[in-house]
Amino acid sequence: MKIARRTPFDGPPRFTAPSVFCAAPGKPFLYRIPVLGKRPIHLHVFGLPDGLSDSGDGILKGKPAVGIYPVTITAQNELGQTEHCLQLIVAEHCFRKPPIMGFCSWNAYGNNVTQEDILQTGRDMLRLGLADYGYGYVNLDSSWQGNCDPHGVIVPNEKFPDMKAMCDELHGMGFRAGIYSSPMRTAWGAPPGRDAIPGCTRGERDLRFAATMGGIGREHHERENALQWAQWGFDYLKYDWSPTDAVNADLMRRALWDSGRDFSYCVTVKAALEYADYWKTYCTAWRCCLDSNGTWDNLLSRILAYTPWKEHTGNGHYFDLDMLEFGEMSLFRSELTDDEKIVAYTARILLLSPIQLSCRIGGLTEFELDLICNEEVIALHQDGLMHAPTLIDADALLYTYRRPLENGDIALAFFNLSEQPRRASYVLPDRCSVRDVWRREDEGECTRLQYFLPPHTVKLLRLHQC
Repeated sequence: MKIARRTPFDGPPRFTAPSVFCAAPGKPFLYRIPVLGKRPIHLHVFGLPDGLSDSGDGILKGKPAVGIYPVTITAQNELGQTEHCLQLIVAEHCFRKPPIMGFCSWNAYGNNVTQEDILQTGRDMLRLGLADYGYGYVNLDSSWQGNCDPHGVIVPNEKFPDMKAMCDELHGMGFRAGIYSSPMRTAWGAPPGRDAIPGCTRGERDLRFAATMGGIGREHHERENALQWAQWGFDYLKYDWSPTDAVNADLMRRALWDSGRDFSYCVTVKAALEYADYWKTYCTAWRCCLDSNGTWDNLLSRILAYTPWKEHTGNGHYFDLDMLEFGEMSLFRSELTDDEKIVAYTARILLLSPIQLSCRIGGLTEFELDLICNEEVIALHQDGLMHAPTLIDADALLYTYRRPLENGDIALAFFNLSEQPRRASYVLPDRCSVRDVWRREDEGECTRLQYFLPPHTVKLLRLHQC
């Protein structure tokens, strides 16, 4: 399947920023304005709240005051000028953000990850233009842990000599920094040479919860660890245990809210549907699916796992399909074809899953870079309406999803997840102009769509009523 080529540093300026974003009042805020086009690009920001400033490098920083602010950003280079309007909502416990885009270290480096790996990832994301497409998080998964201090605070191992310096350098590039932990007494992902690494509880096992990895202890240190992560400068937490329950999730949620820093909060790995009301109220994202492993059967199972959650996602709370399953990785070699990689990425786009690359960024192929750097595709993911998709047809693994967009357009995707070629069709309520988003090509106007889809392929469209 043909896809358009990326052009991060060519042409007039084009913003890839969402139209709405939120922040916590009085807590550190950082946002790198994502903009494509030929360098140099001159940015000017108008309407920032008290406490926020533009340092001149396109990174907004500070501690904003409560309010709703219409912010205008202009970008100019030698080829043109453009303007973007951003509604910045500063309120306590506001979740009005599109799904996160960024990087997670686990598939890329496994338990061998080092501080330098994390920093080099950030440098590569800047060099290749990924930051300008909106990839704004660099998240460290497990294997950073050493032992606990006498207060129950997890101390980094020798691979991470200075967590604060690492976060500071990532922030200097404009990235938010993420960290991993668990409420289990023993966390998954011990580094080489260590039999076990600590989670946020210890002591006698609490029999109310499952005994996975030694279970959850009665002695809780969520608050001490959240304060430490905040002091280092982290902005995101992946909290990992199974089965994932609302009791332990809430203990950490309260600790994060009281830490003095504005955390995005993702719980994994078996977030049961019975706690859906909790996840969609208090969590940025949650997982209830298999770990990605680079096979088609695994990808299919995770796409299908979304179905019972479709009524619970959107508007700042999202079902996580796990890390992307292609690129150069330590844990496994991806078996996906190029068409299957397009299906994998499109599923995250239409189903509003977080998008986390998990490979050596500098080793991405030209095709893979084009795949993850399509500004029109990303615009669907970051759309300000943040409305969950509707499954309008499911016929023997031919799935049709429809999602309304902020400007009144419709995103429509036909997924042929079957082993046979299929004909996909859809009758439009009105005459629409049709755009193939992956190719970035117009297909004209019509009232009925019909396509022939080979196995393991997807057709992604943007429809505009004539």
